[in-house]
Amino acid sequence: MKKAKIRVSYLVTGLIVIIQFIILVTLFVVITNQVSQSVKENTVSSMQTMVEERSTILENYVHEVENYLIAYSKAGEIREVQLNPTDSVAMKNAQEYTEKFSADIDNLEGIYASEWSTHVLAHTQASVVGMTTRKDEEPRKQLHDSMLAADGVYNAGFLVSPATGQQIISMYYACLDESGNPIGLVGGGIFTTGLKNLLGELPNNGLEQAKYYLINASTGEYIFHPLAEMEGVVAGEQYIKNIVDVSNGQSESITNFLEYSDETGDNIAAYHYIADRGWLFVMTDTADEIFASVNRVKQILLVLSVLALILLVCASFITISICMKPLNPIGKTLLRISGCDISDDRDVKKYIHRKDDLGGIAEASYVVIKSLRKIVETLQGCCLNLNDKVDTLKQSSSNLVDGVTDNISITEELSAGIDDVNSAIENINVEIGSIHSAINALAEELEDSTRSSDEMLVDAKEMRDTAKLTFQNSESKLESTKRLVEDAMESLNGLSQINGMASSILEIAAQTNLLSINASIEAARSGEAGRGFAVVASEIGKLAETSKSTASNIQELCAASNESIVVVNECVQSIMEFIEKDVLESLNQFSTRSENYSESVENIKNHIDSINDFVGNLQKSVRQISTNITNVQDVSDQNGAAIGVIVEKSERTADIAHEIQQQSEENQKMAESLEEIVNKFEV
Repeated sequence: MKKAKIRVSYLVTGLIVIIQFIILVTLFVVITNQVSQSVKENTVSSMQTMVEERSTILENYVHEVENYLIAYSKAGEIREVQLNPTDSVAMKNAQEYTEKFSADIDNLEGIYASEWSTHVLAHTQASVVGMTTRKDEEPRKQLHDSMLAADGVYNAGFLVSPATGQQIISMYYACLDESGNPIGLVGGGIFTTGLKNLLGELPNNGLEQAKYYLINASTGEYIFHPLAEMEGVVAGEQYIKNIVDVSNGQSESITNFLEYSDETGDNIAAYHYIADRGWLFVMTDTADEIFASVNRVKQILLVLSVLALILLVCASFITISICMKPLNPIGKTLLRISGCDISDDRDVKKYIHRKDDLGGIAEASYVVIKSLRKIVETLQGCCLNLNDKVDTLKQSSSNLVDGVTDNISITEELSAGIDDVNSAIENINVEIGSIHSAINALAEELEDSTRSSDEMLVDAKEMRDTAKLTFQNSESKLESTKRLVEDAMESLNGLSQINGMASSILEIAAQTNLLSINASIEAARSGEAGRGFAVVASEIGKLAETSKSTASNIQELCAASNESIVVVNECVQSIMEFIEKDVLESLNQFSTRSENYSESVENIKNHIDSINDFVGNLQKSVRQISTNITNVQDVSDQNGAAIGVIVEKSERTADIAHEIQQQSEENQKMAESLEEIVNKFEV
């Protein structure tokens, strides 16, 4: 059964297609992964920027409302009514100011001023004036403590107003007199509607399905939620709980993101923790929307990859088929050669001049045909010459047998004389060996002594160099250390200037204290208008006392430092004297002794080297004599062996001569067979 053959063009095309497919798939995977990662990073960065911007807007909004409340509390009408709560004129002025002030504020639910007991003195709704908002002692005390503990406005957070049923930001601010005692408070509520609208109007940068939430990190409750009924409810989503756990308790604001999955699929949440408020702003979006552009890019790349693969397959097949066209005539030519047909082939000859590998194969096929022709012609001539040489070879073999017989008798006589010479040479070689062994033993002892002296010389030189270097380095280090110590002592002496500065601070504190007393006197003369200036004068007086106390402490520290500097200076001088007198002098003596030791070791080594040279020359002479005798014996042995070989080969030569005669007859028969084979070739 004839075996099916696969065309080379199909095989090469298939391999190229597989390689192209692997390359395209690899490029597709790498590009899509890079694009996905890039889009993810850009989207996450954009979401983080958006939550930071919205968190900033939220903080600014709340801060602006707090400023409104502080400005309201500073108004003269409000302060006057809190100082004189029973004055009807003051209450009327405060109510008119409250109504006028609230008219300029958007999304204001209400603002009011009350006594410290929460008895309302002025309110945006006149009907509330005269009411006490916190009648129970415990809630009122909690409010008082929170306001006094707050650094500025006490923000009660986001809550649902019992009056309107809408979500508001509730805030309070404690009003204090000149002595720092509370005289009343102001409170207000702002609807969150304006803030929500402001946040909702901001662009989402392509994240149209994105949702945002505001969460109280301490309680886990939603403050803002797309569903109004969820506001005030504790968040149950696991990813929200994870974000709350990470953020709650942080001392600084943080921004990060989180990937999670739920029933809707994969999602990404970016969040910003507002540490000052304890609020957590979260923004989420689905992975489908985030990677929508990536999916479109993947589809386009997939279509382009398939089209590119189809075009590459077609181009590869056509190109390979054209390039492989000469293979068919070349194959036919090789089949003809196997059938002993070595005549000219024009189909192959026309491809010889191609510059590619197929041209080389065609040229090789043509060269094979020409070579086979020359071989056939040569074999034909050899067959004719072989028959002529066979007869000559028979005659020569007979003459060879006669000559070999004469050579055998002569070589046997020569072998007996060589045996006597070998016996004498062997006796001499034994005596020379004894002398050589004694000299070798002496040479080994001298080599050991030489190695020991070399090691001692190296150690002595190293000891000498180390001692000198140590002495020089120690001397240099000592000078450098003395300079550093002197510089350090000069720097420490500069501490005395601090004492002078402390004296200047004491004089300034005394003058400041005198200025504070004068300012207090002037404030007392000014009466009510100078109360604020009196507070400033009091603070300046406190600052002067603090400066005076600090300057006194500095003077005490400077005195202690000066005493320590004197002690340190004495210790350093003592150490320097010890190093100069004892340590450096010892190092100098050690360096001198090391140098004397090195010179003694070097003299010993020179004497050993002289003896070693003499023994070495003697050893060479004995070795040369032994070598010469050994060479003579080797030559004699070789001659004896050669003579034996000659005898053996002569006997074998006779046998070979007889075999040559037989082989000549066989060669004649082979020449006839070879001629028959040559005649089969068609030239």
